[in-house]
Formats: sequence, C-alpha cells, structure tokens
Amino acid sequence: MNKDSVRVLLVEDDEDDYVLFRDVVSEVKHLRIELTWVNNFQHALVEARKSLYDIYIVDYLLGEGTGIELLQALKENAMEKPFILLTGHGDHDIDVQAMKEGAADYLEKEMITPQLLERVIRYSIQKFFTMELLRESEKRLRQLSIKLINTQEDERKRIATELHDSIGSNLAAVKFEIQKQMTDLKKRKENFDIDHQFKNLTDIVQQTIDETRRICHNLRPSVLDDLGVVIAIKWYCRNFPQSYSNISIDADLKISEKEVPEPLKVVIFRVMQEAFTNVAKHSGADKVKLVFEKTDDKIILTIRDNGRGFDISGKRPEKDCFSGMGLMSMKERVGNSGGSFLISSAKTKGTEVQAIWPVLSCRV
Repeated sequence: MNKDSVRVLLVEDDEDDYVLFRDVVSEVKHLRIELTWVNNFQHALVEARKSLYDIYIVDYLLGEGTGIELLQALKENAMEKPFILLTGHGDHDIDVQAMKEGAADYLEKEMITPQLLERVIRYSIQKFFTMELLRESEKRLRQLSIKLINTQEDERKRIATELHDSIGSNLAAVKFEIQKQMTDLKKRKENFDIDHQFKNLTDIVQQTIDETRRICHNLRPSVLDDLGVVIAIKWYCRNFPQSYSNISIDADLKISEKEVPEPLKVVIFRVMQEAFTNVAKHSGADKVKLVFEKTDDKIILTIRDNGRGFDISGKRPEKDCFSGMGLMSMKERVGNSGGSFLISSAKTKGTEVQAIWPVLSCRV
C-alpha cells in the first residue's frame, strides 16, 4: 500500500452485494481502491496465497463456511492481513467473536458509506502495521531477555567455580594449617591452652567455608551440571529444610533425566528455586508439595504450599512477592523457553504455581 492506494480482496458470495459494494468503492474520493472479488471460501484462500493484497473484506456467510472460519484459516496459514468482517445485519455476538479472532473491524452492509469505508480501511491498515511493529519489538525484547538470562547463568557458573576452586580451596588449606599447628604445639607441650586459643579461629574458618559453599550452591549447584536436573531437584528438596526447618517438602518426581530437554534443565531448576524462596519469604507455609512429571506431550512442574495465599484478582499481598526475582521472573523464564506459567491462590488457601512446556517447543 502507498499513501493513496490500497489493494482490497473482497470475499462475497452474493453478486448483488458485490455490485453494491463496488459502487460504494467507486465513490471513495481520497483513496484509490484496487478491488478484487472472489465469491467463495476456497478461492479466497487461493487469492490470499498470492500475497497481493493490503486488506481482506469478508462477508460473514460464505455458504461453505463463515468469514470467521476464513480468518482462522488465514492465520493458520500465516497469511494474515487487516481483516474487516461484513454482515447483512448487526449481531453483537459475531462482532465480539470477530474481534477476539483478530478482525480489525466489523461493518453492517446497509450502513456502509464511502466516507465510512475509507476511514475504516485506513485505520485498519494503520492498526495492523502498528501491531506488526509491536510484535517485532516484543520479539527483539524477548531475544534480548533470553540472552541476558543465559549470560547471567554463565556468569553465575563462572563465579561459583572460582569461589569453589580458589577461595574454597584456600580456606580449606588455612584450616588444615591451623589444625596442623595445634597438633605440633600439643606435641611440644607448650604452656598455654591450645584448644582455647585456636577454637574460635577454626570455628570462624569453618563458618566461612560453609558460607562459601552455600553461596556456590545458590549461584550454580555443581550437582545440576554433574548429575542433571532430576537429581538436583531431589538434592535441593532434601537440603531446603536445613535452612528453613519449619517447612517440610514432599517431592514427587515422575520423570527421568533423559526425558527433560537439555535447554530446559537450568530453567526448571531456577523456577523451582525461586518458587521455594517465595514460599519461605512470603507464604507462612509449613508444607510444600512439588510434582515434576511428563505427560504424552508436556513437561509439568507444580509447586503447591499451604500458606496464607493472596488475592490474585487484583490486590497485591502485603509482602510484595512480585518484585525482584519473584513471580514475574519465573513467568519470564518460562515464557522465554516456550512454556506457560500459571498461578492460583486465595487468602488462607495457599498458593500453587505451575510451569508447563510442550515437549517440542522449548527454545532457550
């Protein structure tokens, strides 16, 4: 389409209505309309495949199908263009259904004037172009988000490795040397309380070793890379109550390591990790149920707690679990990897989060 010319494919099974529409088109003053007419569903699909048109204007009743069914077929075959639905009389339900399916507008034949037709065509095409730009922008943003998450995971892995290999090793060496000196002093029977002098020091070193190990595991647990996500989830569920002794975990894993696509493994672990953190910080729960399973065509991770819950319909919970790396982070990770993220909650009824991936769609 150029500024003052537009190519229109009219799909209308009634020739009399086509003639009336053509007459209206001939009276449009500020837009040159190149009109092509087909009179049935299948011919419309054939013409649409030629990619010659800027907009489709389609009657609702087409004999062998409806205009909405044609709209669906065009979308399924990646032949989307601005789509205007025509009817012989107003019908609110058809109007609503057409909008839900992606129609740009809805016109009653008896109400069409040259001025109205020109305005609707211009607005529909402009709206379509705007939406295309928005979709392209969202696609680029999603790609950037995936790249940032992958970069973050690589950096987490690098830092965890360096902490373990350098600082962790050095601390272990310091502890060993202190214990060696304690042994030597005891053998020489020096005249002071060796245990008392060195106990605080060895305790501090051991606490630092434990804290370094904890940080490494939070950054990137080696078990995830060494043994896989299924074992990593079991390990995390077993160790989580050591930090939060008031919470018990019931983990039910109905999936094998080989059934989990490689690109999803880190995503699944991070979603579980974030969900458990939210439970500990915000829910007040004392029980958590985790189910990790594979159906015929889906991989599903479900985490349910018996905590205070919150009103998901609009109001945020008192402690804002949507901030930082909370629910929005989980939703973004799941969405970027081709899955869908669901949450259900109610006050005093607990919260359930569920991540679902079609087996063939993961794309991280």
